[in-house]
Amino acid sequence: MIYFPSFHRFSTYITITLFVLGMGATPIVNTAPAELDVNTWQQVKADAERFVQLESPKAVHPFERHTPTLNSQKKVIAHYFPTFPLSLDNQPTENDYYARNYLKRSGENRKFAAQGGYLRERPLPTVVWPANRAAETNLAIEVLRAEAIGIDAFGIDLLEIREGRQWTTALTLLNVTQQVSKTFRIVPEPDMSALNNVTGADLEDALATFYLHPASFHVADGRLLVIPFKAEARPVEFWKTLITNLAKRGTPIALIPDFLNPSSANVFAPFSDGITLWGGRDPASADSYLRLASNISSLGYKTLMIPVAPQDFRPKSSSAWEARNSEAFRRQWAAAIDSHATYAHLLTWNDYSEATEISPSSGTQFFFYDLTAYFVEWFKSGSAPAITEDVLYFSHRRQLFDPHAAELGSSIRLVGDTPFVNDIEVVAMLTKPGDLEIESGGKRTRLHVNAGLNVLRALAAAGKPTFTLSRRGRTILRRVSDWNIDPLPTKEDALYVGGSTSRRFVSVSEVTE
Repeated sequence: MIYFPSFHRFSTYITITLFVLGMGATPIVNTAPAELDVNTWQQVKADAERFVQLESPKAVHPFERHTPTLNSQKKVIAHYFPTFPLSLDNQPTENDYYARNYLKRSGENRKFAAQGGYLRERPLPTVVWPANRAAETNLAIEVLRAEAIGIDAFGIDLLEIREGRQWTTALTLLNVTQQVSKTFRIVPEPDMSALNNVTGADLEDALATFYLHPASFHVADGRLLVIPFKAEARPVEFWKTLITNLAKRGTPIALIPDFLNPSSANVFAPFSDGITLWGGRDPASADSYLRLASNISSLGYKTLMIPVAPQDFRPKSSSAWEARNSEAFRRQWAAAIDSHATYAHLLTWNDYSEATEISPSSGTQFFFYDLTAYFVEWFKSGSAPAITEDVLYFSHRRQLFDPHAAELGSSIRLVGDTPFVNDIEVVAMLTKPGDLEIESGGKRTRLHVNAGLNVLRALAAAGKPTFTLSRRGRTILRRVSDWNIDPLPTKEDALYVGGSTSRRFVSVSEVTE
């Protein structure tokens, strides 16, 4: 059970100052401290609620949902990466910082020109909001989007503490969450790779700030949940001292270390509440999570948090894991469900530099977002949701991608043990049996399936694939992909993009350079 401190407990709480994020031709920076008045906060909430309701009406998900009212002991936390908000400068989509810099080969002063640019997709755009509440409104949309599919909290990656744009975003996210949701919460996730020089005293102050905020995530006994990334970067004594000092201050924490390298996990067990891993990004990763679950008692931990990630492609370093479309994502969710984990840790909500995001995006669209809604329901309720409407979800790459083929001249480095594939996938949620078909390059792949969740895969070919559901020779659903598979791409793109029959394609200006 999660403990949400009542507001009267914070009678001595001093409101954390909001920093208005400046708007301009470069990414947002800190300006003079300011606070939003009551009327402005009401407008932020109203605009965000309206936006999310229009974008994702309840009927968009083809299965029974109980998570909004389900009092589950299981919680889903999505890792929030403050570097990539919905907008970096509150400019029109076609000319904002993402378009001018992150998606262009020539952007960022050509720093990533050899890789074809820094990113391969961006957040789906919202609108240009009034400058005095733009950052808050966009953060409110993200909170409400996550809450709408059953996510309980953002675990914000603390890349800075005490000062700086990333710390400002963390404080603003806390205040936004307090204003727009009664149940959504924020978890501090100190990034011990980025905070490699931070002192224990400074980290204590930062976590005490979170502890006192009404929007922070507390466990059943009132302690603040803290999930440090790469906890092993600091010695055991650092964490023991941190826990002891925060308890003396009256701001105790429950520590769940997130190990990049779990070889030292056993020495953290005596003072940690649980364990989690940053983990891998291919289908085989799920097997390692199940092994962790079977060994959790011998390691000395009581609480298990299973990581779940959709894919991982990093243009900045020309590297990628092979996720096999949605297979890695589905198998990791299965590991979370089958292991009876207390928490599922979504990695990530919005890290576009590693393409691990499930947030609605220009390439993946709502593919992973909508599948997340399904698996969150399953994870919390303990059984697969009943399908109420036929929907086809599809994914594939935008190029014929095989780094083992020398003629393609690929330089993308494979990470993990799953070899690269060149496949198309359809994930079908069906109310009754039917026939699935993928047509690609003139070849048709068919499969008769039963009601429920089904998957069909086929070899990719140049052009736009077509996905069909039929019953007794009658076409029920048919969708041509919104994405063309390019046989001669101008830059490497290992990103799996997606779409579905339940949503309209959201077009974002393509970068052609």
